[in-house]
Amino acid sequence: MTRAEYHVHSAASYDSEASPQEIVDRALAAGLDVLCVTDHDTIDGALAVQARANRALRVVVGCEFTCDDGSHVLGLGLTEMISERRVLPLLDRLEAQGATVVLPHLFRRGSGVFRPELRRAPEFVRDVLARTDAVECFNARDTFENNARSQRFAAEHGLPTIAGSDAHRAAELGRAFVEYRDAAFVHGASARRIFFPTQAAAVESPVKRRVMELYHRNERRLPPVVRRAYRALRRQLRADGPRRAEAEPRLQYDLPPAAPEGIWP
Repeated sequence: MTRAEYHVHSAASYDSEASPQEIVDRALAAGLDVLCVTDHDTIDGALAVQARANRALRVVVGCEFTCDDGSHVLGLGLTEMISERRVLPLLDRLEAQGATVVLPHLFRRGSGVFRPELRRAPEFVRDVLARTDAVECFNARDTFENNARSQRFAAEHGLPTIAGSDAHRAAELGRAFVEYRDAAFVHGASARRIFFPTQAAAVESPVKRRVMELYHRNERRLPPVVRRAYRALRRQLRADGPRRAEAEPRLQYDLPPAAPEGIWP
């Protein structure tokens, strides 16, 4: 088995304080073989973790890109940084570099590429998925409702899937990972087992959902002080913490190889 953890942040991200050495030490203690470091809008942290790991741990250099509409896209296996921030052109640039494209937390407000407040056209969804290699069917920092919706979406469209820890602290490593049956795996497509903590089955109030979607739809037009206050309040309420009912990961899915082609006709 090869144990891979996706969507990990280091101190190179604005929202993480995990040093490269802390990340390597914790990853090895958790029995990880592959670590995909995807800091926000930089590959510097991934390169630093890779340098620390040497041969003890395979580190995939990646990035969590913030697109011009706020959507987040993960690129894995990058050789250089990409400046493009429009969603579809960015996906084309990633493909040209030979990177693996992963869509994280599909329906998260403010950053999911298919989040409800943007009301994406079917043509846009089709064009994005045609350029996508895998989707994050579970994100350890997202809600039960959003993760369930991502899992249904992936199943309906036959999408290769992974789980992502979205770890911002070294202590969070090893909480959500994918176990592949061989070392020469293809991200999200090879036979795999997905481990993550069981979440409490909770559904958000429709009123709260509509209010928050209204905020995020207009967020970029608000004064910066409002956005900073909102983020500070979320941190104070610990709303950005990992969402789990138990701390230890459990086997949730045992998945066969994904269909190699034909996500969209």
